[in-house]
Amino acid sequence: MTFIALECTSKLVVAWHLGKRDRVNTEDFISKIRWATAPGWWDLSTDAFQPYDSAIDAGLYNRANHAEIVKLFSTHLDRVSESYSPAKFVSVAKDATEQHARFGPRRRDVQPPYSPIVSATEKPT
Repeated sequence: MTFIALECTSKLVVAWHLGKRDRVNTEDFISKIRWATAPGWWDLSTDAFQPYDSAIDAGLYNRANHAEIVKLFSTHLDRVSESYSPAKFVSVAKDATEQHARFGPRRRDVQPPYSPIVSATEKPT
């Protein structure tokens, strides 16, 4: 699994990590994002992989507003196919995650020039 943090405007790779999709590798990846970014508040979007919540709360608690991108796909099949075809895309939603209790609400009034988007992709076989 390759974890990649992209700056949303320029698509610059802020950080990357190669490892299993588990808690330890997720924490290592978030640590790399912390070292690669300047202090200040910015938005961070991830998929709904559960270890992101605790890793971001521990590693980016004082600089990132975290939201999860949730994609919905249709389960209805119009026809039976002998080859793989992806499900039909239905919608996407962005859900804010819990705030870090020790530091109160995350600030949204200070925005640096970038907002990383974190994604984890499987290496093609």
